[in-house]
Amino acid sequence: MNQSLSQPGVGRVRQKYQGLQSLLGENSRLLEIMADLEADLRFLPLGSQSLAHQIRSLLEGTLLLMEDLNRLADGQFRALYHAFLQIEKEILRTLREPKRTPPARWGVPISEIGLSQETEVGGKAARLGELKKAFPRVIPDGFVVTASAYQTWMSQPALSAEVRALLDTLEASTNRERFGSKAAYLRERILQTPLPQPIQEAIQNLAQAHGPSSQRWAVRSSAIGEDGSLTFAGQFESFLNVSSHQLGEAYQKVLASRFSERAITYRFSGGFTEVETPMAVLFMPFIDARSAGVLYTRDPGRTGDDQILVSSTWGLAAELVSGQAPADLFRVDRGEGSRVLEMDVALKKEKLTPGAPLQLNREENGPEKEAAPSLKAEEIPPLAVLALAIENYLGGPQDIEWAIDRQGALWILQSRPLHPAGVGANDPPSTNRDRPLLSGGWTIFPGRAVAPVQVVSALKDLSPDPGGVILVVPQATPEIAVVLPHLAGFIAEQGHPLGHAATLLREFAIPSLFGVCYILLISILGRQPKNSTPEPWSGWMPLTPRSFWERPGQRSGRGPWPA
Repeated sequence: MNQSLSQPGVGRVRQKYQGLQSLLGENSRLLEIMADLEADLRFLPLGSQSLAHQIRSLLEGTLLLMEDLNRLADGQFRALYHAFLQIEKEILRTLREPKRTPPARWGVPISEIGLSQETEVGGKAARLGELKKAFPRVIPDGFVVTASAYQTWMSQPALSAEVRALLDTLEASTNRERFGSKAAYLRERILQTPLPQPIQEAIQNLAQAHGPSSQRWAVRSSAIGEDGSLTFAGQFESFLNVSSHQLGEAYQKVLASRFSERAITYRFSGGFTEVETPMAVLFMPFIDARSAGVLYTRDPGRTGDDQILVSSTWGLAAELVSGQAPADLFRVDRGEGSRVLEMDVALKKEKLTPGAPLQLNREENGPEKEAAPSLKAEEIPPLAVLALAIENYLGGPQDIEWAIDRQGALWILQSRPLHPAGVGANDPPSTNRDRPLLSGGWTIFPGRAVAPVQVVSALKDLSPDPGGVILVVPQATPEIAVVLPHLAGFIAEQGHPLGHAATLLREFAIPSLFGVCYILLISILGRQPKNSTPEPWSGWMPLTPRSFWERPGQRSGRGPWPA
């Protein structure tokens, strides 16, 4: 060593070197804490002890890091201490704020809730509770098992750790088969994990308070965030005709459906984390419907029209909303008379009726009923008037599920904000292809899609990464959620314009048509369905705001309404 270097100088260099080592080591440790904290924030509420411990460790380590930095820089960064104290004060104040404690009851009667409790009971239940205050006779009585109950159950160490690990790997998974098997394992773990006794007792006590032991129930999801900026339409399972002793089982099945492939994909694509969408579950008396359906207080594809859309079928509407069954369609004037402007009566050969507990039967309607309107002329105006009153009360267009029971009583089963398709598609450009390649069907979301076309006979045949195709399928169902982020356009032969699949397509702003003949489209494309590889189609396919792919002044002969 150079003799000119004094002994105190050597000590100073050694001190600086050790300080640098300490700084780098502390920095690495803090980065690990931050990575863990970022992951945990997707699964744990802010008030959890685990998060609080990590945040305090991060604060302590940051202070040590600043001390090392100032030793190296001879105190040049002392101003950091003041900034740190201000940040620390704000963080600790947030951590010390009174935390929301779980309710004394894990369940809440619908009659006791409203929109202000949406973070505890979910959007679906909160709106029903709010409507029950204004329209008590048309909202079935019932109760909600809260999101706090879900969070308590899912926070059990063994289950919570497994769910977190699996969701972490699912988020990064690109293999559809592996994704499906992991999601199935997650659902199985939830179904096999015993329901905590306090939650089981809360369900049974509330059920006894809201009906006799012979009462049948409808058990449905009411997740936090559901029916909000994203609807989650058709992403979770509902269970109808549930007996009183099966309520705990149905509750677990609803929770397990939260981890279906389509529900997980939907949450990921919407940017929702696990902690942002805990599941509350809604329990309502089961309505044995004579007729049931969906009502839009405005046509989402034609927002300038002053009209209501009503769909209806005989019996229960479970297959109507999922797009698996035909239904009658009525266009109704929003004016005081609620006059029916147009109707399209479908051939409804079968209907769903209650069978054994947790089961539904499919019965034939018979020649007289299958071609008859499932709503009487005198039943439509009261339904329309009630729907407009609900729209006015909630402050915007509504998507309403309704039922008329066998005694003729009208019930409202759900109401959520209706998101219009919007305006955006212009008239087709002037080309030498003025004549449409085919016409007919319903525009679900207007727009144009120019992309390779992939024709599949079932969604399971779709390639793992569709990569921006126009997808052509025989039937539109809520399972399309698993591929929505990858689609440029969507065409289906069967699908209901007021069903869940239509809601999802409008939500993701995907130009789409229902009611276009699958076989005819294949013949136009000139090939049979492919099970994996999309092929480009050079034909121009405008999906316009008009209902039937037509030029101005023309009208197609297919479809219930004029363009």
